[in-house]
Amino acid sequence: MKKIWKFISSMKFAILLLAVLALACSAASLITQGQSYEWYARQYSERTAALIVALHLDDAFHSPWFVLINAFLCVNLLACNLLRLPQLVARTKAEADPARAIETEGAAQAGPVRDPGRVFDRLRMPNPVSTMTADGREALFKSVRRAGLWGAWVCHLGILLLILGFGLGQMTQKQYTVYGVPGQTRPIGDTGYLLTIDDFEVGLRPDDTVEAPPCPSTTRLRCTA
Repeated sequence: MKKIWKFISSMKFAILLLAVLALACSAASLITQGQSYEWYARQYSERTAALIVALHLDDAFHSPWFVLINAFLCVNLLACNLLRLPQLVARTKAEADPARAIETEGAAQAGPVRDPGRVFDRLRMPNPVSTMTADGREALFKSVRRAGLWGAWVCHLGILLLILGFGLGQMTQKQYTVYGVPGQTRPIGDTGYLLTIDDFEVGLRPDDTVEAPPCPSTTRLRCTA
């Protein structure tokens, strides 16, 4: 069980999920979404149409496999952030601890300096803290830009919130279809809004898909509460 959890929270699994997600989005972008089986059969073939419908490629971004990929990605990001959080907190505290910083191999050391404060000023690290080393020597310490340690963590959190926000939006969204002709006013579902159709023009391509209206658009709609 530990090996499975370690793999789910690993970077390898995240890269694999992102690669699969990129392939899925690329495949979905090549297929017109939201059409019927008959439409796909006319455009491709009956076998291809059956495959598209069976794999839910006609509505890929709401399909169970697409939701599952994003769910695994959310679990991976959440696990990575939770596992790294104690280490980041400890490292952030260590960066602000003069004694621990001086003990590390990366601590900068120098011989006697006439005005050590100027060195810190040149490095844009004003007001260094004076402390003593374990062998009784005086040392100056300053730690800045510790927030940079949290860059990757915040980035992962942002991706997680983005996915969750998109998923919540998809689950709570409402779509309404209004039929009418110019001059009519129709209610928009149960929203309390009214849609007045002043004028519209719909152009169709040879494959029966809707063509974008020319600029300036000839569609004129008005919504009123």
